[in-house]
Amino acid sequence: MYEKLAPSANDPAFGPWMQGYLAKAKDLKSQMQVFCASLTDLDTQLGRLFAALDELKLAFIDASERALAP
Repeated sequence: MYEKLAPSANDPAFGPWMQGYLAKAKDLKSQMQVFCASLTDLDTQLGRLFAALDELKLAFIDASERALAP
C-alpha cells in the first residue's frame, strides 16, 4: 500500500525538530511505511470500536454525525 511513498526529511509539513529527527533515520522510507501502516491499522481498529459502541447504543453521538463532531 505504501510502496510508492517517498518521504523527505525536508518536507515543510514537518517542523524543525521532526526534520532533524527524520534526517538521522537510517532508512526513512521503511520507517515511514511502518508508521503509516500502523496509523492505518489504528484507524481500522477505532472504526471497529466506534461501530461496536454504536451497536451497543453506548456512543455519545450517532455515527452519521461523527464526521461533524469537533
